[in-house]
Amino acid sequence: MTLEKQLIQKKYYENLMIDHEDNDPVQILGHLYMGKLGKEEVDVSYIRYSQGEVYYNYKDYEAAIFKWEKIHNDLEQWARKNMADAYFELKLLPTAVDLYKSINSESLTLNTEVALQLFSIYNEQGELDFAADVIKEAVSLNPDYPNVTELARAFFEKYRDWSSAIELAVDEAIRTKGLDWFDILKNYVDEGLTKQISPDYFLKPLEVLFDVNQVSFEQLVVSMWNSYEGGEFYFAWLSEIDGLFLRLEQDPSAIWSKVSAKYQETYVELVNGQYFIDEISHIVPSLLTNWLYLADHSHILFSATSVLAWNEMFENSMSPTTIQKAETALLHSTNDSVSIEPGQRLFEEIVKWAEVRGLDVDLRLKWTVEKVANFEENHLLVVGMTGNGKTAFINSLLGSNSVTPPPSTVVFYENDESIQIDEITDTSTQTIPSLIDLAEMKESDINFSKTSLVHFKAPSKFLLENQLTVMDIPDFDPSTYEAIKNNKNDELKFVHLADSLLFILTATTLFTDRERDLLLKVQEQIPNLPVHFLLKTDTIYHEEEVSKMVEEIRMRIKPHFPRAKIFPFSKHNKSSKQVEGFSQFIRMGFDQKSLVERRNQKLLFYIREALTYLLKRRVETENEMAELIIWKEDIVSKLNGAKHQLSDLEKEKMQIIQSSYHTLKEDIKYDLKTTIPKLIRDCSALIKENSDFRKIHIELNQEMNERVQNYIQHTVLPRFSKAIQGWIELATDEFYQSQDYLEEMSEGFNRMYGEQRLKLNCDFKVLDDWSRDAHRLANGIQLDNMNILNRSTPSQLVLKSAGKLFGTLRPNKSMLCTMYKKLIENEDYDKLATTVTKQFILQFELFEKGLTRDITMFFREPFSVIQEVMEEEQQAIQQKKETLEQLKANPEKYLDPITLFEVRLRQYEWMQVEIERSPSYS
Repeated sequence: MTLEKQLIQKKYYENLMIDHEDNDPVQILGHLYMGKLGKEEVDVSYIRYSQGEVYYNYKDYEAAIFKWEKIHNDLEQWARKNMADAYFELKLLPTAVDLYKSINSESLTLNTEVALQLFSIYNEQGELDFAADVIKEAVSLNPDYPNVTELARAFFEKYRDWSSAIELAVDEAIRTKGLDWFDILKNYVDEGLTKQISPDYFLKPLEVLFDVNQVSFEQLVVSMWNSYEGGEFYFAWLSEIDGLFLRLEQDPSAIWSKVSAKYQETYVELVNGQYFIDEISHIVPSLLTNWLYLADHSHILFSATSVLAWNEMFENSMSPTTIQKAETALLHSTNDSVSIEPGQRLFEEIVKWAEVRGLDVDLRLKWTVEKVANFEENHLLVVGMTGNGKTAFINSLLGSNSVTPPPSTVVFYENDESIQIDEITDTSTQTIPSLIDLAEMKESDINFSKTSLVHFKAPSKFLLENQLTVMDIPDFDPSTYEAIKNNKNDELKFVHLADSLLFILTATTLFTDRERDLLLKVQEQIPNLPVHFLLKTDTIYHEEEVSKMVEEIRMRIKPHFPRAKIFPFSKHNKSSKQVEGFSQFIRMGFDQKSLVERRNQKLLFYIREALTYLLKRRVETENEMAELIIWKEDIVSKLNGAKHQLSDLEKEKMQIIQSSYHTLKEDIKYDLKTTIPKLIRDCSALIKENSDFRKIHIELNQEMNERVQNYIQHTVLPRFSKAIQGWIELATDEFYQSQDYLEEMSEGFNRMYGEQRLKLNCDFKVLDDWSRDAHRLANGIQLDNMNILNRSTPSQLVLKSAGKLFGTLRPNKSMLCTMYKKLIENEDYDKLATTVTKQFILQFELFEKGLTRDITMFFREPFSVIQEVMEEEQQAIQQKKETLEQLKANPEKYLDPITLFEVRLRQYEWMQVEIERSPSYS
């Protein structure tokens, strides 16, 4: 046992027990001590030190401390450490800590032991920061000391001090180059604990691991790649790992399958449309360069074509050396098969990207892409010149009576249990009754020039048995060649779906130069499309004549279509043998060997068409949005004008209705004011000489009130009832005129909107309320009795007094009669009439005051609707303007993703070209 180990384990005393191992150490050391005591040349400190160890082991800590306090030789610092250990055991921790800290030694072992003891105390006391500092110091001081790094790692992990744990793992991995520490670091990475640390921190351990074990290196690189993916340090990681691979001296024969797969995954992610080009343009070239050098057999074609596609789209972004290596890799690639799944995913991503931005990929393209992916059916395109009997031939195949497709239409005949005909345009799908109806619709449609697809499903034994879809387009004519040449034949865009082309020939023309030129132009537009011919004979020919015609046609087509086959078809031959032969001819015409490759080529074509469509849609969107803003501003202006017109209409109707009612009311007032005095004066005829003049004023007053009440109830109110009904009829007419006017206004706006946007309905319940109130007024007015002759006027007082005084004297009755008559006939009743009129007319005036409110209520809903639509339009205008401004200010938001989609498409096109160069492709 070494000295340091003895000191650590407190077994230094064993050096003094030689030859006395079986005896009591206390007794032996005591005898030694007493034997040496007093001898000046002898240092008993070693014996005291040993006695302290023995007492410590016997748990007599105070005795041990007493012995160690007197040590002043080379073991003094160890003695102080042992004293601190004793105080630690006595739970006198502050004293122990002070002693540990007071130790000053150059012994690495002693300092390490002190640090570990302090770590234990701080850990036990919960002083975790001190504990962390001490254990870090111990690791830094003596990392090779037994268990010190393991103790530190356990402590950091227990208290989730991941930064310290990661730092420890990195430092130890670099120092020891041990795979265990690299595995620990990888676990931290896999748990996501390192994703917030800058990637350059890990470059050194990666470099070390590369030299130690490249398998572990690749695993750690992939783990870190996954950890940083999508985070704030993702692009920094890509830059750092690219730089690292460029610096490392790699074995050319090394295989980096996992890293290569990660490079491919990352590249596809970078160019999937979620990043702007400026964000990735500085990353992709170096990423592709490294990938090209690291790619294994399964990724080399993808890597090389990615390099070429990126450089093609962004010229001079890749180095000439990298381009040359990519071309060489492509040349020596042994891939001879292709899958359409990458293209399908790309198309789906494009569709999803467009939908998120409120756009929609051409429905015709989406439909054709679905058909491309269906390998259970073959697509036969049947074409022919006008008059060649193509439609009749298709009828004979389908067993139905189809018609020639309308202009700008491609018809797909497909077997199904029931008949259904759907027209598919760029924006919609609709079911149509027949192709004849479609032709009529296109004649009246200003957009008929746009090609539509017709999916014609009907029961067909021939199509079912041959798993066939027949494609039909309008007959070729002399103008077709120029249309195709000038790229104005839109139907060809969708007949790219065809797996084979069958051209109808007639026995009278065989194969003309015009037909040859036209077919060559079609094949130029649709490369690798197998072309075959059907010789349609409407006249009965001998077999030898038919064979001669077939041979003549073969000689004409061979220089241009060497693999084309010819099938003679006679409408007079009704045998099943001809149908069976034609079925075999059709099946032989499809190149099933390279079907997947050809379908992939078609898919790539339609992806490019989709990108072209979206680019056009962006320009169209800007123009449409600008036009829509102008249109909506015009609508708002018109709505504002309509609002003013409605206000004028309301004022006009209010004036008419209120004026009419006011006239009615004033007529009643005038009638009452003029009639009531007359009614009262007429009561003078009731005064006779034989009247009881003592009570005559009471009787007359009662009669006068009754005559006024009767007049109001039987004359005025019936007249009012009739007049008010006439007024309500007038108001009704005016209101309905207003409603008619507003309906015309609504129709005008709705025609502009193309939908029922405005409904300007007035509130006719107002008329019901008026009718109810008019009925109440005509039947519910009751006036109070008036004091007509009981007022306190001087003449009335004199007359009533005279009546009481002389009413019983006959000679005076004649005089009183005359006086009463004159009084009644000459009295001024205007104020009285005014009072009665006011009392009577009060309810009518209250009704009149409510007319403004009621008429306003009648027009309130139209005002509200117009205002609401105006506000909606103004808000829409503001939103459209902001969107348009963003489109113009940030075109990269739209154009960059499309460009990156095109990069991926171009890559797949490169791969397709490579596949087509393969000997197995024909």
